[in-house]
Amino acid sequence: MSAKALSDAFYTQPAPSAAQQRPYYQLKHDVRLIRNDARELSGSLAKGAGRDETLPSYEGLMQNVRRAQDRAGQVFATQELKDKATAVRTVLNQITPYYDASAKPLEPATR
Repeated sequence: MSAKALSDAFYTQPAPSAAQQRPYYQLKHDVRLIRNDARELSGSLAKGAGRDETLPSYEGLMQNVRRAQDRAGQVFATQELKDKATAVRTVLNQITPYYDASAKPLEPATR
């Protein structure tokens, strides 16, 4: 699961500088929420739940993803973490048309 790999990689990041501590801990919380939301959405879809039933889970997941993207630009990230975030973004960009055909693909976080 891509979200688990992202979460695991996040926890191996070097300690943040004093200036990055607050956004780092906020991002850490967002990553934990993303992992939990992804697990819930995946489990529901695996059990056969449809679009309408899983839409609230998807919307919550995407809200956390967008917030994490905004914060990610404020925090130093290793290449491994960037690669894991790319894998998550790829999966989300694949499932997004199922929920919102007009949504724009997610782009990498920028500094």
